[in-house]
Amino acid sequence: MVVVSNNDGCAVSVSKEAKALGILTGVPIHTVKHLVKQHGILLFSLDFPFYIACSEAVLAYLEHYSPLMEAYSIDKVILDVRGIRLPNTTPTLHAYAQGIEQTVWAQTKIPVSIGVATSAMSH
Repeated sequence: MVVVSNNDGCAVSVSKEAKALGILTGVPIHTVKHLVKQHGILLFSLDFPFYIACSEAVLAYLEHYSPLMEAYSIDKVILDVRGIRLPNTTPTLHAYAQGIEQTVWAQTKIPVSIGVATSAMSH
């Protein structure tokens, strides 16, 4: 999935699947039309009010996982999970992150990707 700018000129948000195919944020869409067609990538024109609503819906669920949360941008959030007690059924932070991804999807139908790092600057 790729969200394109208001005039459909550039990618402004790119799913991890599209990134894996070489479509990066900021790329002019006309330069990757062949990948879009070949792989059936969904293109969505930027609808800023809708994008904000989606962002707020995701933030509402992420607040359940850490009171220490920083909205880095409209589609990037940093959760501080230092000192968090993992459930007995979740052996690692990576598994915990996957559980958050699954819960956010189940509740909002908005796909999210969560990385785990030792600091916010490790990504």
